[in-house]
Amino acid sequence: MKPLPRTRRLIHTLVLRPVMRGLGLTVRNAELLPTAGPAIVVANHNSHLDTAALLAAFPGSALHRVRPAAAADYFLRNRLIAWISRRLIGILAVERVSGSDPLAECRAALGRGDVVLLFPEGTRGEPGRMQRFRGGVAALARDLPDLPIVPVHISGTERAMPRGVHFPRCRGIRLTVGRPDYLRDPDPATALARLQYEVEALGRAA
Repeated sequence: MKPLPRTRRLIHTLVLRPVMRGLGLTVRNAELLPTAGPAIVVANHNSHLDTAALLAAFPGSALHRVRPAAAADYFLRNRLIAWISRRLIGILAVERVSGSDPLAECRAALGRGDVVLLFPEGTRGEPGRMQRFRGGVAALARDLPDLPIVPVHISGTERAMPRGVHFPRCRGIRLTVGRPDYLRDPDPATALARLQYEVEALGRAA
């Protein structure tokens, strides 16, 4: 099920960006966000608002290339949510079941020159406490050694829409974008630790 690019851009312009501005979204170093791929944007993850904040940071002209990765068992759990997730948000489903390649859709999107939004923690963590990054982003980088990986630190979403809250509250949300990395270290664990340090350092700088 392919996204609806015109509808996505219309929602981005008329709904998503105004709502996120109303929640106090500010983006530092927005010019470092890739507007064409293949590229990966990685960020910490504390709230369902994180994806909306990242999408709102991109220009509308690049939106047709930007695809958030999201858990299939949650975002495809029924037909209505699956239609919204696929057609309007444009998610790439990550299968969290054994016996399949969980990143198959991400690999295909990168092969088409898309920008993939990825949360390497794998799930929403506790506010202000980043969990250890999982190996998916390193696996993608191993397949594409010249793949730029752009770190982003998100703050404020954990207060605007914490777990258990279904409607966001007006709070300051800040995205800080860093310079791209390439994860060329032969040891995946070392590469992931460095990438996580970069995201944490962006948060400290902000």
